[in-house]
Amino acid sequence: MGLKFYVVAVEIQSSGNLGALARLCYNFQVEQLILIDPKCWIDNRAYERATDGKSYLENHLRFDTLESIVELCDFMVGFTGVLSDQSKINRSPITIYHLSNELSSKESGTCALIFGPEDVGLSNKHLSICDTIATIPLLGETKSSKILNISQAVGIVLYEIMREKKNQLNEESSYLKLLSGDLKRRNDGLLKQVIETSRIPKNTQQQSLEVLRNILGRSVMTEKEGFTLIGIFNSILKTYENGSPNWNNSELID
Repeated sequence: MGLKFYVVAVEIQSSGNLGALARLCYNFQVEQLILIDPKCWIDNRAYERATDGKSYLENHLRFDTLESIVELCDFMVGFTGVLSDQSKINRSPITIYHLSNELSSKESGTCALIFGPEDVGLSNKHLSICDTIATIPLLGETKSSKILNISQAVGIVLYEIMREKKNQLNEESSYLKLLSGDLKRRNDGLLKQVIETSRIPKNTQQQSLEVLRNILGRSVMTEKEGFTLIGIFNSILKTYENGSPNWNNSELID
């Protein structure tokens, strides 16, 4: 069946860019074009730029907020060209090379590739909704030279992902099923319980949760790994509740 990709444009501003995205969706046979609160019309310019991809404009999905598509996707990747300092936990991107390598071995599921508005890109709020964050490494020295036009970015991302998948097919690799959205949310709920039940101070629990979410998100988890993690989390919670015969109370550190 194969992993299905959605190209998601958040608050896109230019109808020309929108048409270019539709063309790229056709070129790489993307499953769906999704628009989040678009700031432009699908006009003649969009259709002219779309060429053979006009059907993606006609059949696009539209939502008011990025949160609205969470239920549609097993995995959400937000793209950013602005690399901030490491103290901002929710903005620690992996490279497109790492991402494409991880996704290439996934047999099924849905993956949303999310791109922000042309002028400011995805906000930290948008990025916090994503499972992982990725970037395209560029060699420019100035800030402006490290930012691509949205259609350029989408083209590079789709090319890298599809190229890696083709390489995997040629090598007849065994595929793994991508973790479903339901299992992902179940894992996240258990992870939150583990953090809340632990001895981690209340004022740092949210930060700890975000760090672990980012680490797990960068791994592009498979279904088998997801079930294993559920078992681990459940075992930890049972140990919290019932204690462990291997614990020596005198050795516990508060």
